[in-house]
This record gives sequence, structure tokens and C-alpha cells, in this order.
Amino acid sequence: MVSNNHPVHLKSQTTVKHAKTVFVRNAKQQTVNVGTSHSRWVWLPNRSVRVTGKFVTKNQKLRAPMTTKQVVAKANLLVNGQQISYLRAKSDEIALTPTKKVERANVFVLAFRAIADLF
Repeated sequence: MVSNNHPVHLKSQTTVKHAKTVFVRNAKQQTVNVGTSHSRWVWLPNRSVRVTGKFVTKNQKLRAPMTTKQVVAKANLLVNGQQISYLRAKSDEIALTPTKKVERANVFVLAFRAIADLF
């Protein structure tokens, strides 16, 4: 395993392709970027690979304000579209948190959004 793989360090707040954003209805910016909640080492094959993610759980009722420490989703890491073979199902889940603090939209913005949703 060691001769065919090399360690890769995923730093805290690293975004993962295909698991980059979540929707927060009452935030200033409704699409919020998410990244890994903590740093992690992963063994990847030496040949060229694409590390992507797939949401496992995503909180559908997120509400602002949120901090960068609040877990908003969990995702599986995928290498070339497949789960990493040496990890068990639960241990390959990574927690995702907002990359920046999420502020709540003001009352006027929320009112205009509610009116726009009617049409």
C-alpha cells in the first residue's frame, strides 16, 4: 500500500469539489461556501487522481447567523469517483463547516425575498 500511495494533507477549511456550497435561506448571501472542519491526512494513489466529495447529510433547514465552527453537512471523500478503499464507511465522512461567518439578512431584504417568492 505504501509504495503505491502517498499522503496528502487536507487543511482545515479546504473546499471539496461537488460538495462546495449549501443553501441558507435567511442569510445575506444565500449560497454559502463550506470546507472541511479540521485538517486531515489521506493516502492517495501515486497516479493522477481527482479528489471529490459527495454529500452524505446536508441540513435542509439552515438558519443564519452561523459561525465557522458549526457543522452544516457531512460528505464522503471520493477518489476518481469511488470511495477510498482503506476507509470504513463512517470514517470516510468529513464534517463541513462554513468557510466564512454567515450573517443574517436584514428585515427589508427578507421581506423583498418573501414578496419575490410569491411571483
